[in-house]
Amino acid sequence: MSIDYKKFDKLFPKNTYEKEKLDTMLNVPMEWISKYDEEMQNSGFSEYKDHRLVDKMTDRERELFVVVRSISNKHITFLLDVISKLLKKEDGTKI
Repeated sequence: MSIDYKKFDKLFPKNTYEKEKLDTMLNVPMEWISKYDEEMQNSGFSEYKDHRLVDKMTDRERELFVVVRSISNKHITFLLDVISKLLKKEDGTKI
């Protein structure tokens, strides 16, 4: 996606972590699994064993996790879509 950095700088006038993170999220398709895995291990829901990630959740915890992850993914997708539309360069045609 081509971002209008003039608009981007108006929304985020200072160079901040949030600005860099948003720019990365909009421009680089990346997996966030490593951070997610790290947090799951810190919380005791998974562990690395024999170079594999082992799930330590109960069935009920896993059911709840799937629901929460689904809801959060929808919110994140919505947010990124809105921000992408706000920052997208215009092709010259005005609405």
